[in-house]
Amino acid sequence: MSDAPRATVFVTDCDHPSVAIERRIVEDAGLDLELRQCRTEAEVVSACRDAAGLIVQYAPITRAVLASLPRCRVVVRYGVGTDTVDIDAATDLGVAVCNVPDYGVEEVSDHALALLLALGRGIVTLDRAVRDGDWSLASTHGVRRLRGRVLGLVGLGRI
Repeated sequence: MSDAPRATVFVTDCDHPSVAIERRIVEDAGLDLELRQCRTEAEVVSACRDAAGLIVQYAPITRAVLASLPRCRVVVRYGVGTDTVDIDAATDLGVAVCNVPDYGVEEVSDHALALLLALGRGIVTLDRAVRDGDWSLASTHGVRRLRGRVLGLVGLGRI
């Protein structure tokens, strides 16, 4: 058995309440996980200098960052895109880049339907009227029933 320290994966930043799932996956792979809250290149370099891997949400992972993290072999981006990661630099430096292609799919589609229903029933207009003190029946004129109406929906991508 080796006394060498285990490699560490750093979560550079996240806005969700827990990294328990990430911790379980990383630790099951025999690695350590540490959470930081980095928003700039300098913060990532300073806080994650010994990273074997990064899990990022918004932090910029630029060529300068990757060049400053010589042990880093993988960057995983929360979300469907990789827009905060310099893919060309990662490729040049032999760093694998992954994303989460189904991140937020259900949440975004649920929210889109909620907005459609709110628009169809005039919820925002009625809410504003009540908040402005207008409790009159007149403010409800124009509220449409949804029954019997037709909705056309065009979906693009996975959502």
